[in-house]
Formats: sequence, structure tokens, C-alpha cells
Amino acid sequence: EREPPKPSVAFPSPCAALNLEEQDIVLEELQQSRILHVEGYLLEDRRLKKTALYAMQFAKEHGVRVSIDLGDPGVVRRNKVAITEILEKYGDLVFANEEEAKELVGLDAREALQSIAKLVEIAVIKVGANGSYIRDRNGTYEIPSYEAKVIDTTGAGDLFAAGVLYGTCCECNLAISGRIGSYFAARVVERLGARVARIDRAELQRLMAKGRSLLSSPDSAPR
Repeated sequence: EREPPKPSVAFPSPCAALNLEEQDIVLEELQQSRILHVEGYLLEDRRLKKTALYAMQFAKEHGVRVSIDLGDPGVVRRNKVAITEILEKYGDLVFANEEEAKELVGLDAREALQSIAKLVEIAVIKVGANGSYIRDRNGTYEIPSYEAKVIDTTGAGDLFAAGVLYGTCCECNLAISGRIGSYFAARVVERLGARVARIDRAELQRLMAKGRSLLSSPDSAPR
């Protein structure tokens, strides 16, 4: 039997990021990228927000998709209007957990997914040990979590997003990209800290191969 989730308090510490300005962005590299990923925490500081908006505008003008992680329920609560406008104008993908999604649209996970998906191309809502939901114009994918011996959940959301974005860049379908994200998240929670100690490359290759070869499989079809 799983233990109920424990409440947590986040203390954002942007540190060196507070000095990030428009001239620090290497536009040549951004232009050659497939996805720009932006954290919601950047929207808390006026100067960082300006820099993030500059990067997102440049990305959109050059065909680079924009991914946004809402970051924290408090961030969403304090910046709800601005975040909604940014998602509508710049967002292609958005990542949120249940609490962040509820702060944004006032709905539980499944209903929130439907609502947020109207703002962006791909909406992702993480539901902890129960996995995640991913929705695009074709429908909703229910992504299971990987079994893991949980020691520390620090970094689980970041690694999940990294896996989904990696799969997307490798042209896997969303069902497989979600599973790659779940795999990465499962590996990071098995140790202290936010770094993955072990990646089973064979498992990862199997997931990616399945994503490329079973695009029309009933197992990977949206609901």
C-alpha cells in the first residue's frame, strides 16, 4: 500500500539566473534547437521574465517549439493571468502537476487537462505515483509510472519533462515519450539528489524503437 503524498514547501533560489539577460542568450544555438524549455520560476522576477519572453519570442519566430513547466502552485497562483497569456501566445508544450493545474484553471487533473490543452499543442499533467496524462489534438494518453524504490523525489518532475522532451525530439509518439519520461523519473527517485545514477540504455532503446515502429498500435493510441 502506497503512503499518501506528503505536503512540501518550495523555496525558489534562482541564484546565478538572476543575472541572466537578453544578451546572454546565444541566438545561433537557440535557432538551431528543436525545443526551448522555460521554467515558471523565471516569471517571478521582472528582469528574468523579460529575458524569458525575449527568448520565447525569438524561438517562435524561428520555428523552435516552446515548452513551459509551471514550476510550483505558488508561482501559478501569483502569476495566473500572465501565465495564461504566455501559454496562449508562446506555448507549444506545458508541464504541470495536479496542484499547479488546479491553480491555473480551477479543475481536477482530467478536467484541467482538457482545459489547458486548448491553450497549447501538448498538455502534460503529472499525477505522482499514478503516472501522467498527456493530451494533444488526437486525444489523451494515460502514461503509467515505472516501479521504483523511492528514496528522494527531488528532480522527478524535471527528469520526467526531460524524458518527454527527449522522446519528442527523437520523433517518438507521445505515448512512448511519456514512458521515457516515467522511466527517467523512476531512476532519479531511487537515490538522493536530482541526478540519475543509472540509465539502462537497452531499455531506453527499446522504448524509442517501439515509439518509431508502433505509431498506429492500439497500445499507443490515445483515448
